[in-house]
Amino acid sequence: MRLRAGRRGVSLREVGLVLLAVTAISGVVARRLAPSGTKAGAAVCEGNVARINMAIEKWFFDKGRWPAADLSDIGRDRAYFPNGIPRCPVTREPYRMDPQCHRVRRHSH
Repeated sequence: MRLRAGRRGVSLREVGLVLLAVTAISGVVARRLAPSGTKAGAAVCEGNVARINMAIEKWFFDKGRWPAADLSDIGRDRAYFPNGIPRCPVTREPYRMDPQCHRVRRHSH
């Protein structure tokens, strides 16, 4: 393809400057979005804790006993958690029930 007279193409230097600018902007945006991902994970964690606590209470009323502290028995019963008990989305650790109060306690992230 031929360029018309008086018209020039894009130089390698100009392409490099554009790539540098795009990289710098994406770095700033990524740093600003990172904390919101942690906040979203904490919100999902709170929802998981509430859902698990409701299932623990339902288990007690259905079975007449509390589930195991590691929630292994309630986790195997597909009527309560068809996809298995979720893990904390922030720490990836499994939830555990406090045997004293029979609740999964919120944890800090």
